[in-house]
Amino acid sequence: MLPKVPSDCIMKETHQNDEKRATKMSVSKRCLLKSINENSKLKRKSIRNREYEKLRRIVPSISEAQNTSKVDIINEAVKYIDQLHMELVQKLNYISAHERSKLQISLQTQNIDDFHELIARLSQ
Repeated sequence: MLPKVPSDCIMKETHQNDEKRATKMSVSKRCLLKSINENSKLKRKSIRNREYEKLRRIVPSISEAQNTSKVDIINEAVKYIDQLHMELVQKLNYISAHERSKLQISLQTQNIDDFHELIARLSQ
């Protein structure tokens, strides 16, 4: 992509020979720059639309829908992320509770072993 050229720079470059040629050159350069800018906008829009389509296909509640607005895609994606977050929290809580119960059993076993060792020492 060509860098954006200020209009006063275009005029300085083109005023070298005669006024008509300068005007013609500056207009054509402006048209070229405008065209490049419009093409860039179209390319960005195309990329953005493609990414919305990818997001729509990922979200289960709207993956089969054909005509979904961008706002609906974003709203459904947020809901889906919230749902995944809640599932993750529940799994972590379950794992945490399971690990705590393992730890408690381990501590209880250790206490019983310590108790048996204490009884053995006292018996001697």
